[in-house]
Amino acid sequence: MGTQQYDYQLTLDKLIRKAALIYPDVEIVHAPPGGPIIRSNYAKEWDRIQRLGSVLEELGASPGEPGKFGSKVAVLDWNTIRHFELYYGVPMYGAVLHTVNVLLAPEDIIYTLLQAQDDVLFINEDFIPLARVATSLVKSIKKVVIMSDKPEHEEISFDGVEVYWYEDLIRDARPYNFPELSENTVATMMFTSGTTGRPKGTYFTHRQLVLHAMSVALSLSAPPINANIYDVAMPLVPMFHVHAWGLPYIATLVGIKQVYPGRFDWGWILRLIKEEGVTITNGVPTILYNILYHPDSPKYDLRGLKFVIGGSALPRGLLEEANRRGIHVVQASA
Repeated sequence: MGTQQYDYQLTLDKLIRKAALIYPDVEIVHAPPGGPIIRSNYAKEWDRIQRLGSVLEELGASPGEPGKFGSKVAVLDWNTIRHFELYYGVPMYGAVLHTVNVLLAPEDIIYTLLQAQDDVLFINEDFIPLARVATSLVKSIKKVVIMSDKPEHEEISFDGVEVYWYEDLIRDARPYNFPELSENTVATMMFTSGTTGRPKGTYFTHRQLVLHAMSVALSLSAPPINANIYDVAMPLVPMFHVHAWGLPYIATLVGIKQVYPGRFDWGWILRLIKEEGVTITNGVPTILYNILYHPDSPKYDLRGLKFVIGGSALPRGLLEEANRRGIHVVQASA
């Protein structure tokens, strides 16, 4: 009798399913400046991500397959827990998550939406004015979903576009049974920052994202980072920028606590590092500079913070100041 072989697919559901099963009570914290702090965990997030699958079905999104893109789902958001949910729910559904760089000039943001031909737009409520302009010009977008921390919301309409509220949709949705996808299904797409001409698009498959998470997690487990389940991660690379260098996927794979600070407010972020016990973060040298030289920085003990840095050359003076404050800085390379 012949043996059967299962072709194990490296898809993003493997990361969040494992975390929800093995580390159900490990916290995922949503802590935007001035807003309510939401304390979720891997089990709760897995439930919400399954509900997000049903939301996408209700919105009419279509799954893709190798060689064929699914619906394009754009998101304009800061580093939030809802952005984290979209990181998983959209690709697991089979659609393509388009993480829009909200720091581009408005005309370049609209250019990327036009190039992507997005079908659905998820937005933080901060971007409602921009979304009104974008949907008037990008005719492929038929539905907008607004994400807000406010318990109550006003009625908002867009000309010719259906508008929904994220939390209403999640609350009313049933858990979705995600299909087994090919690891070669396109999961995400994004655009460069347009430093040479217009922004240029690229995309990533499930396999690429999972292999990246596995390889970086293995690297971070070695000295000098020594990442382990007792660490706490806070992505300080914007989530619209190359998946925050993969940290939301890597931290989930490892099963560690994650903290999402919302829109970057460096005084608030310093407070979160202290109060939430953050031990691992990442960013370009400018981000490290903001942590070290913010007026509130001297009030905080940063000893033991592990900072993965990249994107540009690290100035010697910045490294020396980080060392003086007890921060372990590790230079990342592509």
